[in-house]
Amino acid sequence: MTVTAKNRSRRLRKKLRVDEFKELGFDVAWQLKDGITGEELDAFIDKFFAESIQVNGLSFGGEGDTLWHGLICTHAVGSCTEEHRSDVEKWLKANGATSVAVSELYDVWWA
Repeated sequence: MTVTAKNRSRRLRKKLRVDEFKELGFDVAWQLKDGITGEELDAFIDKFFAESIQVNGLSFGGEGDTLWHGLICTHAVGSCTEEHRSDVEKWLKANGATSVAVSELYDVWWA
C-alpha cells in the first residue's frame, strides 16, 4: 500500500508517518547450530543485543530457538540505514549464525 501525502499538513503527515516522517526498518533471519544449549542461546542473544542492537539505538522484535526471525527498527523515532543492515548482518555472521538473511529497508508502518 502506497500512501501519498498530497496537500496534507505537517501534523497529519507526522501522524500518518509518511514523507519526512516515514520510518524504515528491515527483516532479519538466522540459524543457530542444532543442539545449542539454553545457556549458549541466552549468551548469544544477550551478546547480540549488547553489541549489535542496543549500541546502535535499534530494537528487535522476533522469536526463535535455533531458527530466528524478526524485525529491526530504531528504538526512537527514525529510520534504519544501510549501515545498520550491514552491521547486523556482519555481526551475526561473525558470531556463528548461519543462513543469515537481511531484507532491504522498507517502510515499517505501511509495508
